[in-house]
Amino acid sequence: MFGLLGKSLSHSLSKTVHTTLNPDMAYHLYETDDVAAFLSSHTFKGINVTIPYKQTVRKHLDKEDDSVRKTGVVNTVVNQDGTLIGFNTDFLALKSLLPEQLPNNLSSKIGILGNGATMRSVRQALFETDRRNIAIYARNPQGSEWTFSEIDPDTDVLINTTPVGMYPDNDARLPIDLDAFHNLKLIIDLIYNPLRTNLMLDGTIRNIKTYNGLPLLIKQAALTQEIFFGKAPTYALEALKVSLDESLRNFVLIGLSFSGKSHYARILESMTGKKLIDVDWLIGETENMSVADIFQQKGESYFRDVERRISLKHARDHGQIIATGAGVIHNDAVIRALKQNGILIHLDLDERLIERMDLTGRPLIKAKSDWLRHREARDPLYKLHADLIIKKDTLDETVILKRIEEAIHAYLNR
Repeated sequence: MFGLLGKSLSHSLSKTVHTTLNPDMAYHLYETDDVAAFLSSHTFKGINVTIPYKQTVRKHLDKEDDSVRKTGVVNTVVNQDGTLIGFNTDFLALKSLLPEQLPNNLSSKIGILGNGATMRSVRQALFETDRRNIAIYARNPQGSEWTFSEIDPDTDVLINTTPVGMYPDNDARLPIDLDAFHNLKLIIDLIYNPLRTNLMLDGTIRNIKTYNGLPLLIKQAALTQEIFFGKAPTYALEALKVSLDESLRNFVLIGLSFSGKSHYARILESMTGKKLIDVDWLIGETENMSVADIFQQKGESYFRDVERRISLKHARDHGQIIATGAGVIHNDAVIRALKQNGILIHLDLDERLIERMDLTGRPLIKAKSDWLRHREARDPLYKLHADLIIKKDTLDETVILKRIEEAIHAYLNR
């Protein structure tokens, strides 16, 4: 028996990663409040350990690997004929990954956010890859650590090791203003659910490069299986990262009315197997009336509130095709939520195609002049928030779908 030991594991992707690397592996999620009882039962061959037990389990081990002695952290335990042996594959994976992600300048100032178990793995991995200009920042600093308000504004790299912003608390934020930094080039957030935390989104807006925790999850899983089975998985890890990223991402279609968001969402649903979420359709189903009737009988403010609630609900999930309403672009909170797990794809409708369309049936558009007015107000927001812009200057579905596919492929392999 193999699996993951933790307190709350609904957010975990460990089972998906391990069974992809090794389809013959039975991998379970073990939630417990009694670590000692679980470990003493010896009912497992090998387990991974996640928060909040990465330090707790150490006192229950019979032996420990050098990776544990260096960090004081355990994230993997092997049961070898009743002898419990601890390893820290997070640390081993970080030693490999961080040199690939960090700037080449070894004197870069690195700020680690948080002072828990994961920080210990990151700090030791940095030391062993000749990165010594490191400061630790935390809500409750200890010893030579600092508070978040004392972060050096000349910091080049921030590495978040806290769970702030992790599912289900996606909206949570660290008390950090990125505008205060002069040289910040990179943010590494070791959270992977959501795929883009608020910290990462704040960095992206400022053209700061960001990484999430998926590469670490995959690398440490591969190292764990090498310990479990005595040989490394043959699956290409970079290919797994791209594949997992693609399967988890929501493809979120944004754009003006008549741009074809619902239409192309239905086609993409059949092409990808992702679940279709058509927000306007769900609003109509929830209210048991058409969108036009909602506008007429209950008003636009009421409609926008229902739109907001439905959009926020589905933004937290993965593997969806989401067709948004044209006006959602004005709601910053909804757009940010959609960006956490989604690739925002702007269907940029060419004005010349409007001449060939029937403009009836939309509550806010009765003529081309209405459409042009909305374009003037919304186009700058679409361009600001879109991850991909698909020029829709033809009604040929084959052409548009090819553009969407190519753009998504390039984004995921960037």
